[in-house]
Amino acid sequence: MSAFAKQVTHDLPLSQVDVSQPGIYRDDAWQVLFARLRREAPVHYLADSPVGPFWSVTTHDLIKEVDGNHQAFSSEEGGISLLDDVSGDKEVASDIEGVQGFITMDPPRHAAQRKAVQPVVAPNNLATLEPLIRERVIDILDRLPLNTTFNWVEAVSIELTARMLATILDFPYEERHKLIHWSDLVTDIPLLTGGKSVDPKYRNDQLVACAMEFHKLWHECKAQPPKSDLISMLVHNEATKNMIDNPKLFMGNLF
Repeated sequence: MSAFAKQVTHDLPLSQVDVSQPGIYRDDAWQVLFARLRREAPVHYLADSPVGPFWSVTTHDLIKEVDGNHQAFSSEEGGISLLDDVSGDKEVASDIEGVQGFITMDPPRHAAQRKAVQPVVAPNNLATLEPLIRERVIDILDRLPLNTTFNWVEAVSIELTARMLATILDFPYEERHKLIHWSDLVTDIPLLTGGKSVDPKYRNDQLVACAMEFHKLWHECKAQPPKSDLISMLVHNEATKNMIDNPKLFMGNLF
């Protein structure tokens, strides 16, 4: 049993229970820790951790209460991730500093921007996409190797995600894996995920390339009638049509 897995034992003082450690998810040892917090300390304060002090709220009712009270628990002022208070990873912090997006906004701005893209997951649009989703799932499963070990995440999870992301963003289908690559660069923060550090210059160059490709896509959508993809919805909605003029807001919503 790894050091992270051992943490699930009841011998660990409650004051040391740390659900921010990447290792407990790698070792699939997080369930017992969360169950213990729900049972013994549904509102739990950890005074010291690699990402600094933080509170954990782990029961359904309390999570609903926090999520529905933006006056006391502001996403806009307090951020939405543990990284917001982390100074240990200067390169990552400089990459995301000032980046905005509707998930980091409080009402009413949050509602106005979210409303612009909600139609992409509306029942009628999902019904339209259903045959395509089924076709792609079947194609991916039919291509899997028989009688041999393979990586399900790469062959199925990532591939299906890339295909559907390209569709809902109307991104060039043959370049769909760029979307996964850029997403990984933004979200794979070693301090939080336990992954390896990425060369800062490479990271910056790739994010610039991402911004340039979506800047081009934005203006292509602007020159066309409204369609059912996310970029077109943002371009043609009154609340978000000028988002391109604010690079940090544009990139924040994009990611």
